[in-house]
Amino acid sequence: MSCGSSSLVGVDGMEAGIYPLRCKRWSCTDCGPRKVRRVMAQIGAGLRLGRTRFLTLTSPGGEDAATSWAELPGRWKRFHQRLVRRYGAFEYLAVTEVQQRGNPHLHIVYRGKYMPQRVLRGMAGECGFGRVADIRDGHPGLVRYLAKYLTKDLQRDLSAHIPAGDQRGVGGPPRYYRRVRMSRHWCEPFQQNEPAHHWPNWYILAGPPEHAVREVTRVGYRVVELVLGPWRGPVAAAGRLRWLRGMGARWSTKPKPQREAA
Repeated sequence: MSCGSSSLVGVDGMEAGIYPLRCKRWSCTDCGPRKVRRVMAQIGAGLRLGRTRFLTLTSPGGEDAATSWAELPGRWKRFHQRLVRRYGAFEYLAVTEVQQRGNPHLHIVYRGKYMPQRVLRGMAGECGFGRVADIRDGHPGLVRYLAKYLTKDLQRDLSAHIPAGDQRGVGGPPRYYRRVRMSRHWCEPFQQNEPAHHWPNWYILAGPPEHAVREVTRVGYRVVELVLGPWRGPVAAAGRLRWLRGMGARWSTKPKPQREAA
């Protein structure tokens, strides 16, 4: 699905609101920068809540990229569990960096007790990470420092599989791998950009908001809110757009306007 090629339609009585259905991929030219800005705001919000420290974990030298990506989730889980058992719970935000050779590194900013570098290096090695494990005090410049690792790879879709039997050692993260990891209380939850109206029912329409207006009006609704999206494709032919099935009890295949009584 192309970003913005379909629309979300919220309805209430005979009124409707139309919004773009975004893909939320890092590789998207519209959603990627939006996600980076959000992560930068989350990093800054967490930095303001207390003293922070900055930790870097590397992949083992000489290891191929496919193996590093496949082992990264397990390595981080073991490393995190050992840190919690030894130093207690801590709040963190971790960003994945992709090296030129394709291997992942983890950059973590956290609030918690000081962890000696000698101990961290030994613990990282025991969990499968490389010998390089660096720790230093956090600073406000970490916002842009961490963000650059996100922006430099926006055009690369890091959600792809590592091909089965990949002998070249070239791959990407496992499917659904999270490029940014954050503990529950790293910062206060951000408020989502809610529509100006509260819509009790939602529908999906197979067309961008610019074209969905015609179909929604044809069905009998009055459009009171319209948000345009990033769609840059061709103009749809003058015809009916397809209503798609949504998810959950509040979703339906086609709206039925509640017409006012005469």
